[in-house]
Amino acid sequence: GTTRRALNRSPVGSTFRFLATASGTGCSTSSRTERPRRSLFSVPGADQRFITKAQGLKADAVVLDLEDGVAYDRKHAARDLVQQTLLDSSQNFGSAELCVRINGLDTRDLALRDLEAVLPCNRLQAVVLPKVESASDVLFVSRMIDAFCEDRDVRIIAAIESAMGFLNLREIAETAKDETSKAKLDALVFASEDFCADIEATRTESANEMLYARSQLVIAAKAFGLQAIDMVHINFRDLDELKMECEGGRQMGFT
Repeated sequence: GTTRRALNRSPVGSTFRFLATASGTGCSTSSRTERPRRSLFSVPGADQRFITKAQGLKADAVVLDLEDGVAYDRKHAARDLVQQTLLDSSQNFGSAELCVRINGLDTRDLALRDLEAVLPCNRLQAVVLPKVESASDVLFVSRMIDAFCEDRDVRIIAAIESAMGFLNLREIAETAKDETSKAKLDALVFASEDFCADIEATRTESANEMLYARSQLVIAAKAFGLQAIDMVHINFRDLDELKMECEGGRQMGFT
């Protein structure tokens, strides 16, 4: 398959980041239909222009971002806009999986309000859960999905962003087999930049400082039948470098 890329806009300035993912479709946690996630296109949930643009880009998944892509004073407006987008079937995203990245559970009310706003929306297909550090994070969102989504197949994509998240990676991945969570965990994402900041690593072009963590994430994902989604590609204008990172990730076993 061809390499795809995903776009994410920072809450300030005009910096864009590309999430490099390699070709392939990875593993499934059960007999459910597998969702290809070769490309995740992330757009700030407070900006209708970028949401509209995402509708024509044919990404495998579109992630409406309520977390880092939205300034704090725009959180409420972004939540409303994302909810309206999910409810408005005239906003056509084609075959893309519609996802929402909520605020981390450490924000308490922000995350809860995000979930209460988007989970009832029939077009929502996955929740991107940031800053996952324990199995309880995944199980809590699974219970929220059960409460709001009835028989809809809404899945969880968990972002591993910290040293604590990696220390608890096995128990997080094991929730994919937990009968009480009904295998809602579907993929693990390596959040490279936040991880480097958390462990105070120096980010380099070679990415050698992240090799151990990337390998850990792939191993845990594959052991429990999950997709493994690779790190953000920062230098988005350098397509040769993007291609190299995608090929390197695929060689390591990333989806």
